Amino acid sequence: LWVFGHDQGAWHVRARVPQIAAGIFLSPFGAGPAQRGGHAAGRDIVVPPVLYAGVPLGLINHAGRRPPPGLRTLAFFQGKLNLHIPYEYSFGIRQGLYKAHRNTPGIVIKEGHEADRERYFEYMSGSKFCAAAAGFGFSTRAYEASVAGCVPLVMQDGIEQAFEEILPWGDFALRMNDSLSAIPTLRQTLLAIPEERVKRMRSVLYCVWPRFLWLRHDDGADSADTPDHRMPLVSVADPGVPGTESHAGVAE
Repeated sequence: LWVFGHDQGAWHVRARVPQIAAGIFLSPFGAGPAQRGGHAAGRDIVVPPVLYAGVPLGLINHAGRRPPPGLRTLAFFQGKLNLHIPYEYSFGIRQGLYKAHRNTPGIVIKEGHEADRERYFEYMSGSKFCAAAAGFGFSTRAYEASVAGCVPLVMQDGIEQAFEEILPWGDFALRMNDSLSAIPTLRQTLLAIPEERVKRMRSVLYCVWPRFLWLRHDDGADSADTPDHRMPLVSVADPGVPGTESHAGVAE
């Protein structure tokens, strides 16, 4: 069993150290053949990345959180765009989002990553969908969106997400299977999704989001505040959340 914290680590090691290539790899990057491979589907395990140890848990916990007044957007993305790299970075997806939708009503596309700041999560919690577009490999934004209460819009073709063989990703996230071709009509696609379906997805998301954080289990002073070490993975259904006694109760 081999653990990789860096998203590019597994494929580098599997290619260069054949002695351990048959082992089980734990990595945040479930790379398919088009993304250099490295992930053996059905054997390796995709795990969530570590999110920002300096961010208080209360900042990203969307339980009971309300979007700021006046901030209501259809979709949001903020991160590196690398507009000078046409395809090698993000397979052209982030660049395509910016070029197609930087002025689209209801869609906010911003340069830079400020995940340690309140405003970043305000935009996420005030948006119906949050784009998780591939970077050089995977993207942390599916997990950031989940903990902020925003339905992840996964734009990472062929990339397996964390615990995808266990958690019902199709019930709390949208996946664009051909992301580049979906970009021109993205607004129309999202507007066509019924509000009731979005509510059901958020109900499942409410139960799932803690499975994407690593929380401390020591007695440190910040053990309740800091996403740092893994929280136990438990059932998707949370007995304490009304209406979520069973996954079937909220699945489409």
